[in-house]
Amino acid sequence: MKLTKNDLEIILQEGEGQTIEFKESFTPSVVKDIVAFANSIGGRIFIGVDDTGKIKGLNITNKIKSQISDLSRNCDPSISIDLQMLSAGRSADGGNVLVVTVAEGANKPYQYREGFFLRQGPNSQKLTRDQIIQFYIDENKIRFDTQANTKFKYPEDFDNNLFKQYLESINMKLGYKDEDVLVNLGVAQNKSGNILFNNAGILFFAKEPCKFFPSVYVDAVVFKGTERVDVIDRKTFKSGLLENLNRARVYLQEHLNVRYEYRENWKRENIYELPLDALREAAANALMHRDYFITGANITVAIFDDRVEISSPGGLPKPLKVEDLGKMSKRRNEIIADLFSRLDYVEKLGTGINKIRNWMKEAGLKMPKMESNGFFFITFYRHVGKMSLNVPKISPNVAKMSLKNVAKKERVKYIISKIESNEPFTLKTLAKELNVEKR
Repeated sequence: MKLTKNDLEIILQEGEGQTIEFKESFTPSVVKDIVAFANSIGGRIFIGVDDTGKIKGLNITNKIKSQISDLSRNCDPSISIDLQMLSAGRSADGGNVLVVTVAEGANKPYQYREGFFLRQGPNSQKLTRDQIIQFYIDENKIRFDTQANTKFKYPEDFDNNLFKQYLESINMKLGYKDEDVLVNLGVAQNKSGNILFNNAGILFFAKEPCKFFPSVYVDAVVFKGTERVDVIDRKTFKSGLLENLNRARVYLQEHLNVRYEYRENWKRENIYELPLDALREAAANALMHRDYFITGANITVAIFDDRVEISSPGGLPKPLKVEDLGKMSKRRNEIIADLFSRLDYVEKLGTGINKIRNWMKEAGLKMPKMESNGFFFITFYRHVGKMSLNVPKISPNVAKMSLKNVAKKERVKYIISKIESNEPFTLKTLAKELNVEKR
């Protein structure tokens, strides 16, 4: 959009900022600002204006415009710019101002011979080596899961049981060479007979993933009340990603309230206070999309009296925002997401969030809250107070008939009394009270 004189007046009063740069005269160093704007959210450079916003004017020639175009074209990758001359009539040079408009780049990061630059407030800062690496990561130019890892030794560090468990989960027939399957799954390369794993393969199929990445475990914890103060129970899961997902699901089942409903065929159905499908999908998303470059932070499943929180390090991948969820999708970890998407009980790309919302709606529950602030949080709200069990009435004759077919009548009676009491309970506490092992 072309600027008007009125636009110029407003910008001069507002001064320099994240998207505005003033230059009193033209010098080739303007390329640093061009690169910085392309690496950020775009911006405009006003040549012929001093730092205070006073118009000094510029003798705009074709040579100057050609030089600026050449500078932007010689960036790596090249940067597209727009040049516009504005006349304010305030100086000996006629008050001419050359406006260089730089759009946010689609192929970040950009650099010039002198390095990488990024706009930070009113300044164009040169990036350090570590900042450049982080910038590549933020723009998904470097992916954690695709990187080959020479520290992993095959088959010494390989967990064949986890591998077979995964193949069974995706209904893949056994009988092929393990090495061929690993390569075709995208988790390894065959280098002249040597199997080289990437990080995705390690996270799924290593005997000890935390040996290579200490922060990739899942922390499951039950807190007393509604604050992160008193811990009632805690478990840490340090296996492969699929096994960690299954253990997190079981942990949630053990600590959530449950009621029973008997169907027409007398088959009992467990109804949990929160839909297990929704919780499983949220946990799978945390494992799929966390930022594995972040160390010293892990995925957490936290159970409070009033809610369940599942959090993962890294927030949403750029350019996604919370309001985009369910409408747009972007994979941070392509191979990890692909391995999960092959499973029947993990939703396909882009449908998981909508499925979670639908499951909550079908259960008549409040929609989960999602936040992204360096971590991604999804919060499921529990029933506060007693859970309504809605147990159907059973006729005395049917009850007697049913009990005759049960070996341990006393336990059955106890379970029925618990159900009819309308008091909330978990499978874990029930098993403890009955002095039996959980199954």
